Amino acid sequence: MKIISALFIILFLNNFLLASVDKINHLKKYIKATTLIETYHPKPLTQNKIVLQGIENFLNTTKILTISDHQRIINNFKNSHTGLDKLGLLIDYLGSKNYSTEDAVNILLSSTLAALDNHSSYISKKELDRLQSLFKSNNFGGLGITVGIVNKILTVISPIDGTPAFHAGIQSGDKILKINDFSSENISIDQAVSLMRGVVGDPITLTILRDDKIIPIIIVRSLIKIKSVVSKKINDTLYIRISSFDKKVIKDMKRIITDNQTDVKGIILDLRDNPGGLMGEAVGVVDSFINSGNIVTMEAKNESDNTVYTATSNTTLTDLPLVVLTNQGSASASEIVSGALQAHGRAKIIGAKTFGKGSVQTIFPLNSSDNIKLTIAQYTIANGIKFHNIGLQPDYFTETYIINKQDKALQAATDYLTNQSIFTQNNLIGLYKNSLTNDIINKTIAKVNLYKKFNITSDALHKPPNTNEYYKKTVSHQELDLQQRLNAIKQHAPDKKKWLIAIGIEDYEYTENVKYSKKSASLFSRLLQRKYGIEKHHSLILIDQEATMGRIRNKMKRILRQVNSGDTIYFYYNGHGVPVPSQKNEAYLLPSDVEPEFASDDPFFKMKNIFKLLSSSKATKVIAVIDSCFSGGNDGSNLIKGVAATRLMPKKITFNKKKMVVIYAGKGTQYSNMFEKTGHRLFSYYIMDSLLKGRNDMEMIYNEVFVNVKDESFKMGDMHLQEPTILGNKKLKF
Repeated sequence: MKIISALFIILFLNNFLLASVDKINHLKKYIKATTLIETYHPKPLTQNKIVLQGIENFLNTTKILTISDHQRIINNFKNSHTGLDKLGLLIDYLGSKNYSTEDAVNILLSSTLAALDNHSSYISKKELDRLQSLFKSNNFGGLGITVGIVNKILTVISPIDGTPAFHAGIQSGDKILKINDFSSENISIDQAVSLMRGVVGDPITLTILRDDKIIPIIIVRSLIKIKSVVSKKINDTLYIRISSFDKKVIKDMKRIITDNQTDVKGIILDLRDNPGGLMGEAVGVVDSFINSGNIVTMEAKNESDNTVYTATSNTTLTDLPLVVLTNQGSASASEIVSGALQAHGRAKIIGAKTFGKGSVQTIFPLNSSDNIKLTIAQYTIANGIKFHNIGLQPDYFTETYIINKQDKALQAATDYLTNQSIFTQNNLIGLYKNSLTNDIINKTIAKVNLYKKFNITSDALHKPPNTNEYYKKTVSHQELDLQQRLNAIKQHAPDKKKWLIAIGIEDYEYTENVKYSKKSASLFSRLLQRKYGIEKHHSLILIDQEATMGRIRNKMKRILRQVNSGDTIYFYYNGHGVPVPSQKNEAYLLPSDVEPEFASDDPFFKMKNIFKLLSSSKATKVIAVIDSCFSGGNDGSNLIKGVAATRLMPKKITFNKKKMVVIYAGKGTQYSNMFEKTGHRLFSYYIMDSLLKGRNDMEMIYNEVFVNVKDESFKMGDMHLQEPTILGNKKLKF
């Protein structure tokens, strides 16, 4: 191996004879990493295969290269036959893009490790220094969750009892789309954990996907103090909850069992949402319940490096009947305990399938500052049972979460230990599974429909979609035309309490057009009429040349006079917004027949006045959707000559904030963008997308639209960044 690695280095560095000593050291670091991978990683990989696999992963996932960059690199590879040749060319190409050799090697090293599995990763000196600084500060905090990569998506394995994440409502199976403003697409576990850790008291926002809903959750970092073992008596059983396997678990559990075993008929060991912990503690827990046989084997690449853990008779605590509770948040050490007890016939597992994390990682230094975390082995339990990426099936399936204060898994375990006949009967009729309430039926239908859209078969309904479509704006459904989705909605019965005012101006007489405004305004109007039953004679829809100064002013006043108490007004505007320098940049709506320089001639069109007019009507609820910027431009171009949009700050708008809410396309000086590939305005597209997905809560609509619009606009460049804002009563229903 040493001879091969030496030849490997010589051949590679031959291409860099003129390189500096510093450059050669960075290249040696990469070679050392590939040598360690070939030696210790369970997969049978050659160094050439490792390099090629890493390059492929980089090209498939990187965001630092353009399409033309990709094509040039592929063309450069045509005369290169080995992974080393291609690696050298790629490092040179990144150098031409102003990346140093160190940065290029680190980027490729990260891709190489990420290509191996979800748990191997590169740990840079910068990251190590940051973590060490936090630890030394004695002010190091976290959230209290364990995460993993499931089908290429960063996923919560489990929140830890009593931690900030637990109290914030984070659940097992939540998919983390963003950590603050950082997308989790193609992120490693270590990168994710690093972003979530930080100074105690600092808040962090996790944007999660749960049941087809995008939810931003704010969590304040805290010192994580965990009481790993708690217990209580339930009827004639001893309930022991282990939330994680730390160094006190065996000691605490032995004390609890010794003090209580004479008074109970059986023991319930609750490992739900237990992400794992210390291997020795897990083995010790199993050893407390069985007196012989294999518990677990750590299988390395070379059999001689295997480690075998076996039960001993002198540590057995009790022979009381035993039930173990598991769910999808039970991982690693939890799976060793539950799987070994099940395999030896010592316990029944009740609940749901476990997570499936059965691999072993260790840290290898590459030099004095850089390290890699590398998978070196896999666990097998009870002489050969593998569970990595598979999970363990329970003996009896039950609902595992507490719903309406009912813990059906715990009830099933209690019945199993105290009255077998009742357990058999209840299990047969499905009493321990969730009852089919309307809410659950609707969620199930929604999930099935979502999976159909991603062409996921019925046998995968208990798994998250095995697709990267989540990151194509999560579930924005761009693959379906909005019009097709609108046609699928049933026409709502006429509602005489609802009114619509929609203005969409694409074709302006005296200034630049606003592409797709007409299409977005027309479809938005049809959507509201169909979804909410707004009648035509309750609708004022002015498109392009119909939206003149006189018509907008006169027809709005006329329709608002018809509104009564208890009614709802929907106001939608899609067109130019104009800041008027002579009025300290007050924002004005621009009719189709007015020159931008004369926008302030009629005070009716000052946005502040329009909102006052709407909120002072007799309506009980007013919802306004404004797809416009007020910085003097759209799609990155200025509207008023001589006025720099980036230096304008629109004024705050005042209205009755109890009965009215306004959601804007952007904030401050930001532009409103078109969404070329959909044929709509970007903000309007995602507003309609949310409504078509059944969203009704304004705060939920805003949170979802904010994430989607900001992410999509970010791709358009810094100048096009668009962050929707909301003012007023966010608790209103759409």
